[in-house]
Amino acid sequence: MELLKNLFFLYLTPVFKKILNKDSNWTETDVPTLAPVFSDKYLNEFERKLNYKSKMHLAKSFLDRTKKQILLLITLMLLRVLFSLLSFFALYYFINQIMYFKNIHSAILSSLLMTSSIFFNGIITAQYFKKNYRFQYFTKYFFARYIFKKIPKLYREEFNEALIINNSTSDIEEFSTMIFSFFEFIHDLLISLGCLILLFYYLGISAFFAIGILLIFIPLIKWVVSKTTKKDEEIQEEKDNRIQILNSLFSQIRNIKSYLLEKYFHNKIIEIRNRELNKFKVNTKYYAFTYKLISILQSILCISTLACFLALGHELTLPVLFTCLGLFKTLESSIFESFEFIQIYSSGKASLNRLFNLIKNSKEEELTENNLKKDHENCIKINTKNPNFNLSFKKGEKVAIIGKIGSGKSLLLEIMSGFKTIKKGKILLQDNPLFIKQTPWIMNASIRENISLGNSNLNLDKFIHAANLEDDIKLLKNGVETLIGENGVNLSGGQKQRIALARAATMNTEIILLDDPLSALDMQTAEKIVNRLFCELWKEKSLIIATHNLNYIHLFDRIILLDKCNILADGNFNDLINFSSNFIDFYQKAHNSSELNKVIQNDKKKIPQGFNVNDELEIENLKNSFKTYLFYLRAILQTKKLYGIFYLIIFLILFIGTAFLPKFQDIWLSFWSSKNLSIMNFNFINNFSNMSNILIYSLFGLLSALSIALLTFLWSYRGVYVSELLNIKSLNKLLFSPLKSIDTLTTGRVISCFSHDISILDSKLPKYFQKFLCVIFEMIFFLISLFLIKPIIILLIFPIILLQYKILKLYIHSSRALNRKIAIPRASRINNIRESYQGQNILSALNMQEWFFSKYILNLQEEVRMEILEADIDMWHCFMCFLNNALLILIISLIGIFLIHVGSISAPILSLITTWIMIDILHFVFNFSHSFSNVEQGLVSLERVEEFSYEKVGVSENKSKIISSNKEGSFIEFKNVYMQYENQERYVLNNFSTSINFGETIGIVGKTGSGKSSILSLLLKFYDYSHGQIFFNGKGIETYSTQEIRQQISIVLQNPQFFPGSIRYNLDPHDKCKDEMIFSLLSELNILEMINSFPEGIHTNVLSEKFLLSVGQRQILSFARALLKPAKVLLLDEATANIDIKSEQIILKKLKDLKGTITIIIIAHRTDILASADRVISI
Repeated sequence: MELLKNLFFLYLTPVFKKILNKDSNWTETDVPTLAPVFSDKYLNEFERKLNYKSKMHLAKSFLDRTKKQILLLITLMLLRVLFSLLSFFALYYFINQIMYFKNIHSAILSSLLMTSSIFFNGIITAQYFKKNYRFQYFTKYFFARYIFKKIPKLYREEFNEALIINNSTSDIEEFSTMIFSFFEFIHDLLISLGCLILLFYYLGISAFFAIGILLIFIPLIKWVVSKTTKKDEEIQEEKDNRIQILNSLFSQIRNIKSYLLEKYFHNKIIEIRNRELNKFKVNTKYYAFTYKLISILQSILCISTLACFLALGHELTLPVLFTCLGLFKTLESSIFESFEFIQIYSSGKASLNRLFNLIKNSKEEELTENNLKKDHENCIKINTKNPNFNLSFKKGEKVAIIGKIGSGKSLLLEIMSGFKTIKKGKILLQDNPLFIKQTPWIMNASIRENISLGNSNLNLDKFIHAANLEDDIKLLKNGVETLIGENGVNLSGGQKQRIALARAATMNTEIILLDDPLSALDMQTAEKIVNRLFCELWKEKSLIIATHNLNYIHLFDRIILLDKCNILADGNFNDLINFSSNFIDFYQKAHNSSELNKVIQNDKKKIPQGFNVNDELEIENLKNSFKTYLFYLRAILQTKKLYGIFYLIIFLILFIGTAFLPKFQDIWLSFWSSKNLSIMNFNFINNFSNMSNILIYSLFGLLSALSIALLTFLWSYRGVYVSELLNIKSLNKLLFSPLKSIDTLTTGRVISCFSHDISILDSKLPKYFQKFLCVIFEMIFFLISLFLIKPIIILLIFPIILLQYKILKLYIHSSRALNRKIAIPRASRINNIRESYQGQNILSALNMQEWFFSKYILNLQEEVRMEILEADIDMWHCFMCFLNNALLILIISLIGIFLIHVGSISAPILSLITTWIMIDILHFVFNFSHSFSNVEQGLVSLERVEEFSYEKVGVSENKSKIISSNKEGSFIEFKNVYMQYENQERYVLNNFSTSINFGETIGIVGKTGSGKSSILSLLLKFYDYSHGQIFFNGKGIETYSTQEIRQQISIVLQNPQFFPGSIRYNLDPHDKCKDEMIFSLLSELNILEMINSFPEGIHTNVLSEKFLLSVGQRQILSFARALLKPAKVLLLDEATANIDIKSEQIILKKLKDLKGTITIIIIAHRTDILASADRVISI
């Protein structure tokens, strides 16, 4: 019974019932369980026995470990080839019986033999593909699992987040697909060899012509493949460059909009895209040429071999003719599929190279370096060749590392955490240190899971209190169950920092490393964190922090002052303040400025309402409406009205030619070979010689190949046009639409749109849509041909066609349902990869890799199980197609035997119909379902891009008006302003009012998340306000265009960001300043010496490895960029949070010089910079 269930896919019945009933509540038993080879025990052993020395060693050892699966696949493949070739023997036997018709019983027996060969071929083919798919998904599962385990061991300098995500998803899928296709390639070679052997059997030495022609065609196809492969690599390079710029663009969209650089980046990306498309269009010509070669191959093979056969004086009988016709078609199909495999192999090989590069460049544990060594006195000990950098830290010691920007504070923490390695020296650790970076690690999960990391036994309130998060969480509708991260509620930098600290507090680790943990916190919150966490909860821990905040360093046991990775001072606060001149000098400079003598009141923060982590994720509905098909067709045809009509006529002619000419070839061959042509009134064919008939047959073949080549080229060309149109619209959306629209996008969505979706629109959707339409036209002409030849045939096969329609409908519904279900664990898995990369230091320090690995494995298992189920449904559809084909053959052949017996149909006509049904109908059904499924998925990408795209907004070549400063009265005024972010209930600003005069310096303070940055966003017209009024220079801000406003405002954000390009370009993106002016400003800001130390100086590319600046030094450059812009307003949003006191004093001096000449608005928690303000506003 189990055997029958597996052979005929009866176990899918419950799934089909739920799909038809639209029941989304699937149980565990509905989805196939993974085989034992997917178990951790088996895979860990499998992993250990692989040889990673080289790609060849890895491939050999992988194949050796999977030889049982491979042997089973090869066995099924040989059986599949055997039954496929047996079908041709059965066809020959059947035609031979109906041709001479000596015995009706023999004819019926031949019909049953032909039907049986197709039926058993269907069973074997379905089982072969089922095993091949499982082998493919085993490969995917193994490498996805293995690569994820390698993430903590990767050198971050070589592997960025985007590359690892690409390795773990696209590269693994392409590599596993290549393995699947490899077995198909072997099958095609065996089928081709079998067809040639059968041609020798039926045609004798005439078959040598077929071999000779193949030997001529293969080098041509190989040459095309080499050309297209080279172009594909060039296209990939351009694409990588484009995506890198887009990723950088999206991450700093606020800076780009502030500096009015939308048009520049628009042109830059379009320039790269045009180079990419020009190379793609060259490839399109090569592909069209190849399709023409392969399409004409059947005609050439048929003509040459049959002409030779006739020239040798042999009689071309009807059984030999139609059997060879079927063999030639199968040979053509095998060669075409082999060509497609070579394309897949090209991309799969490139993916394997990238995967192996990742595997071999991961760092393994070394017993002599950075490893755990028990030391009863010290928790960390660093020994280097530099005696001024040798350090040891005692257990339970609280250490503050201070120094100016670029002094090596963060570098020291990264070395101790294992993030950076030292070439000469040794680091001894008592325990794995916990390292919290400046940018907090936040998972796409609930607040509870972000803090507890899955530990349900924690007393969460204790740690929430220690991190001063109670008030923040109370304002959230779902409390600690609120989803945060990329798809959740947006939190301020200070809130993220406190969640990271709360998480660290839950962990039982003895060494804690913190990189500037108080930079985004106001003074009151910072004081609570120091008291509750540093001095109370962590009083027994070894705590080492790098900080610019000197207000609390007296509480630490030890202070280390660094400068250029040299220790200038080391000791406790009292000793250093009394005896260390270096420390005294540094500390006194830090406290030179006057203290802020204003009382600061903090209102309760207004946090937008969150949503529950258990809320169902919204997944795109993959069911495309008929309007989507029409939209794509109109887009393909539409340029100017006249050209649209021209393209419509041309495409109709080419589609008709592609569908009609091959069928007419077969009909001509049938009538030519018929002895009784009066049935169709084609007696004139008798007047042609055999050679004339062959030439006419050749002409149809040549016209057919020309139609396919022209159709492929023109359709691909128009497909690229549509793709580029949508790409430009999407780029305009990203660059020119309001920020509130962009805030709804995630990095993954943006990269997916411009990488995955646009690539599908470039190549796959045009290809499969063309194939889909070709199959429709072929089916129409097939039915028309049958109707013209024998109308009764249509009535006889109608029930089978109806059954096939029902099967196809169920298959499509099932594919859509599974695509939606696969999307959920796949998205979660990608999130896991990104979070693992970003939080690897935390997970490693807390020994939580296994916990996070188990989360990833659950998502991977769910994804693979769904993919296996989808493959099983594909194979069920494959089997049903063969079954229907067998039924058609049985009905047509039996009724045909009866009609021949009564003299109503000729043997050539029945032979033609039987050959069509056995070969073409199966080809039609498979191509239709396959192309339809791919078109559906391609149209999902089309809809995603179309939804993403947006009409161009704000693009203007005209220069913005210069706004003259109103020095009398308010320059900037807020009147009863209310503001709330989209889809969030609470107001971020609630009845906010203030006025600012021109030339005034204003400080804005408030608790983290209280809406300070929102004020600046309103000024820059990033967002709209709900109620109230905002005036700029005496006029309502809505009367100004975004260009006019942003031209007058410079901004420096807390996290320094740079545009792709040189330092010179980043400082002066519009090229308005002379070099002397730039050098003078950099000298004033004490950064010129560092810039000049780079080999290329100010022309150093900020994306190159030579651009080695600390976060503080980068912030100084951001400040310089803001000052070089001729603006009336300067906005500083926590601009000094990441810099040392000395650099802050330099900025303060510059701000004092600017007083009265521009309006300055400062958001800060540090009092020194606020001391320069004329007024401080508390919100």
